[in-house]
Amino acid sequence: MKIYATYGLGAALVGAVLTLVAFFTGLHGEHIQYAAPVGYLAIFVAIVAVVLGMRACRTAAAERGMTYGRGLGAGVLISLWQSVAGALFNLLYVVVINPAFNDTMIAYQMSKLEEKQLPPQALEMSEMIMHTMMTPAIQTVVAVLGGIFWGCIISLIAAAVLKRAPAPESLLEEVPPPVA
Repeated sequence: MKIYATYGLGAALVGAVLTLVAFFTGLHGEHIQYAAPVGYLAIFVAIVAVVLGMRACRTAAAERGMTYGRGLGAGVLISLWQSVAGALFNLLYVVVINPAFNDTMIAYQMSKLEEKQLPPQALEMSEMIMHTMMTPAIQTVVAVLGGIFWGCIISLIAAAVLKRAPAPESLLEEVPPPVA
């Protein structure tokens, strides 16, 4: 359990640092249109955390190997830790650190929709849905569920690549010294 928590919480911490860097550089404010690469970097961090965590689990149980199921379980648990910790940080971020973030994001998305010249009724409906979905409580639930979902996808792929058969019994037994 320590390996799962270490890699999951580590990835959540890196994600929190990325969010704070985006906040302090204005990417979550007046320059929100340039914030997408930070999100891509956060996805990369999640992938790296799952892969490194699975490798650590495989190394810790070298004699037993790592089956596909054990690798998948390890990846999902790492993703669970990362998702819960990341969602709690996001809740703190949108409620305390940057309470204007959701309004800024909605304004940016509305400007993108207005560029498409949608009818006024569609714009009103879109804005209403955005205001409903971007409440801190809904964002927290969606962050946990989405993180676990994508963590499962990443884990399915990584477990297939990182699985390793257990060492044969004959190699695990002690070899007697040669007779002279």
